[in-house]
Amino acid sequence: MPVHDERTWFEFLILEGAQAGLSWDTSLEETRRYREVLDGFDPEKVARYDKRKVRELLRGRWNHSQPLKN
Repeated sequence: MPVHDERTWFEFLILEGAQAGLSWDTSLEETRRYREVLDGFDPEKVARYDKRKVRELLRGRWNHSQPLKN
């Protein structure tokens, strides 16, 4: 079934790039975490992230080896 929803496409794009080399279980866990830190894969919200938010995400404080921090 074709996908036409921008949020779904954004989620596919992010997860496809992130899953390389990860096990299926890890990928599924990461999906939950990505959804939390990327505002439910809302591309409009993510596009408005300021430099501080982007730096926080790039530092990876939320990745699978460390617990999420609010």
